Amino acid sequence: IRRRAEEAELKRIEEEEERANLTTRPLPLADPAQPAPSVPSPPNVPPPPPPSRDEEEASELREKFSIALDRGKLDKASGFLDELSLLLTDANEIEELRERLQKLRRQQQDEAKARKRAAEQQGKESAAQERARRESLQKKLAALFQKANSFYQSEKYDQGLEILDELLTL
Repeated sequence: IRRRAEEAELKRIEEEEERANLTTRPLPLADPAQPAPSVPSPPNVPPPPPPSRDEEEASELREKFSIALDRGKLDKASGFLDELSLLLTDANEIEELRERLQKLRRQQQDEAKARKRAAEQQGKESAAQERARRESLQKKLAALFQKANSFYQSEKYDQGLEILDELLTL
């Protein structure tokens, strides 16, 4: 398909150049005795044959494969690649498509690992913060309990009751 497109483009360019040469060439003065020179018509080149059904299907599958890769749907892309490998005869093209799929697969695995590591790190940090908060609370409770006991021992019951109320709220 690519080769045919290039050939058609070259043909179009040649025709444009030929038309440009015809318009820029000075025309000889017409001699009434001689018949007017005829302009050679471009050779009849038949249009390229329409693509075969297999080529159309392969082109459609390539497009679906690319779309699936762009959307990150590796399972679908893998299915399209399997179908394409049955239609395509160019082993290099199949290998390139397979490499694109593997590259995206590795990229997604790396991103998943990075997310997992970040979640584990966040979990460790939150666990450490929770542990530090509990230790701090335990120290505070122990200090208040000791203070309440001290007030009780020195028969300062009102102050001891206030500390006990604070202990119960904590």
